[in-house]
Amino acid sequence: MKQNIIIDTGPLVALINSREQHHSWAIKEVTNLAYPFFTCEAVISESDYC
Repeated sequence: MKQNIIIDTGPLVALINSREQHHSWAIKEVTNLAYPFFTCEAVISESDYC
């Protein structure tokens, strides 16, 4: 069964920022999930601020 994955600010920042303390966890978890991930403009904007 295919699932839709919705990603919020925290995990998105952890994926993008290698200096973030949860970066390795986020990378490991993403490899176990099916693409695509869904998000919204507010999450992208907030992630850019972090």
